[in-house]
Amino acid sequence: MVSLLSTLVGFFLAGAWVCMWISRGMARLSRSASTLIVARRIAADPYSTFRMVGGAAIAIYVATSLGFAVAANEQPGRADNQSLLAPGRPPLDPGVVAVHVQGAPDAALAPLMSDGVVVARLAPGPQIVVACTELARVTDLDCPLPVYREGVPFGQEFLRAEDMFTLPYPNPSSADRIFQPMTFAEPGPDADLLPIQTLLIPTDGTPAAQERIRTLAAVAVPLSRNKTSEDLTAEPLLDLTLFASVLPYATVFILLFTACSLTVSVIAGILERRRPFALLRASGVRIGELRRIVLLETGAPLALTVLFGVGLATVQSLATIPPKDWILPSGEFFAGLGVGVLAAFAVSLTALPFMDTATRLDTVRFE
Repeated sequence: MVSLLSTLVGFFLAGAWVCMWISRGMARLSRSASTLIVARRIAADPYSTFRMVGGAAIAIYVATSLGFAVAANEQPGRADNQSLLAPGRPPLDPGVVAVHVQGAPDAALAPLMSDGVVVARLAPGPQIVVACTELARVTDLDCPLPVYREGVPFGQEFLRAEDMFTLPYPNPSSADRIFQPMTFAEPGPDADLLPIQTLLIPTDGTPAAQERIRTLAAVAVPLSRNKTSEDLTAEPLLDLTLFASVLPYATVFILLFTACSLTVSVIAGILERRRPFALLRASGVRIGELRRIVLLETGAPLALTVLFGVGLATVQSLATIPPKDWILPSGEFFAGLGVGVLAAFAVSLTALPFMDTATRLDTVRFE
């Protein structure tokens, strides 16, 4: 959340500055009077230009970010219904039962112990002490042990590991003690003296074997709590698969709305400057050059909107999505983006007839 707010604040602070530098670049590279007029107009008030496109740029940024999230979600090996806000696929391997004994004496745990059991102990902090290689045998977590990283919503291994050890979960009762680990650490020389927090017990994966471990744990340690991979499958808060079919249409709608807003602003600007435009036409500037001004005043901010929103979302996705999961959005998304851009430029053409009306010769009369 902090990362998202920082991105949006930086977006608004840098937007007008980017508009100013783009306009200066247009002015430096311009080879015609129409391009120079548009560049000077944007440079004179970059804040107004960005206000016209800022909201749409944010919408394009959000839509593109969701496009990358949908593409990453559809990668092989990821949960079919993963959420942006839920941890995603369960960390426990299928058939593994996590029994939270919460410091029960070692003698009471003897019926649960075997060669394949992974023991996680509790250190002050609270801190889970477990060997990374042992944890990797019964989970899909990789070494080294996960460390919390703020602002990394995709592939956040720490949150998935934390969910595995958090208590009470599921179906809490009044007798449950709230527990949530803060860090993970490798065992040291005196690790055997620490109390046992959780036993990760592998089974053959059948429901009967898992229930047998649950029953044995309830008899040996009545206050124990246990989890399996099914218990750790989070219900999604935001279903990404729903956006896969909606994103192309949403992108087209956003761009059309932006084009309508820009066209209205350009028409108002033409009517406000009808006398200078009429003087230019009377002095020999062709009507085609004046129409080009209209196209540039709508096309340049529209292109800026698309490039700024898509570019920022792409950079953020590269920084937040693990390389093994990063993939470009689907062809439907880019098709929707392309159709939206073409439709938006088509809408901007409706401002062209106003240039003919605004530059009639009778407009230059001074009375």
